[in-house]
Amino acid sequence: MSRYYRLSEDGKTPVALEGDEAVLANAEIGLCLARTGFNGNFETTEPTIQISTIFLAINHQYGDGPPILFETMIFGGIWREYQERYSTYDKAMKGHARAVRLVINERIYTRLAKLRECDISDVIDVPYFAAADCLREAGEIEMADEIISGGW
Repeated sequence: MSRYYRLSEDGKTPVALEGDEAVLANAEIGLCLARTGFNGNFETTEPTIQISTIFLAINHQYGDGPPILFETMIFGGIWREYQERYSTYDKAMKGHARAVRLVINERIYTRLAKLRECDISDVIDVPYFAAADCLREAGEIEMADEIISGGW
């Protein structure tokens, strides 16, 4: 299995590099595929949160299995140490969407903790519908409706 890869012309499919071609991989290390930022536009534990999904170009699989070439990380907020790695572009994009959902959930549970005057760790296991009910009772109708409709 090759250690170095580049993306094909479709920007999604990894192509193994051998020999001198491997030097080309350096040009694509850390190629950003998706970035989502939350810059203080909602209440979280930190004002700025970034989610980044990149093409690694170097295989991070150190055992059996497909090459691990994509990575999603969250910078900031309660998920600041979150990191997932993937073998395909499609899995990486699904992982990026999952990371975005984690950060949006942080918004919901940070608000709920503030309303209940407790720490976020005390409410993080509250089911979505129960969180929506609590937010609705506190007058946070728009956020509650977003949770119920799945628009969060």
